[in-house]
Amino acid sequence: MVYSESEIVHELEAGNEVCLNMLFDNYYRSLCVYAFRFVSDGDDVEDIVQEVFVSFWMNKKRTVFSGSIRSYLFGAVAKAASKFATRRGKIKFDDVEKYVDQFLEELGEYDENEFARLRDKVYARVEALPGKTKEIFKAVVLDNMTYQQVGERFGITVNTVKTMYYRALKQLKEELGGNALVLFFIIRR
Repeated sequence: MVYSESEIVHELEAGNEVCLNMLFDNYYRSLCVYAFRFVSDGDDVEDIVQEVFVSFWMNKKRTVFSGSIRSYLFGAVAKAASKFATRRGKIKFDDVEKYVDQFLEELGEYDENEFARLRDKVYARVEALPGKTKEIFKAVVLDNMTYQQVGERFGITVNTVKTMYYRALKQLKEELGGNALVLFFIIRR
């Protein structure tokens, strides 16, 4: 069953543990698919997502929650998975196209025309990024290159690659709105 954000927020603010089940039903599968962008082991992915749910519950229960739960969870999973991958010394941006169609059906918020419009908008904003920042962003996201590979290609350090990539991502999120997950999947279609 799919629950509305308002239903989940109501249970969260009331401190009802049923909130965890609602979060799981709504977001678990798509958060795991998203975490695969960073981490390649299924067990690690599941652990990361479960830890995000528990952390969310422990830190947000019985408080007034504002904003989008979906955006919060995807951001938290991205941060946790990225930290996990960084600690392991490998960042993974493998092709997850086989999961995208199923995932997009579950999202159910956009039709193909809307995705085409958003994709065109994303590509236009990516092309408007400053020179090397654009090339680095495209290498990481579109060419599935690791930070190390991008650094070698452009003759810069991994930290410089990360900095430029995150600046590009931040700028795109500010200009385009929406959560990073939609951004990544729209770019790659």
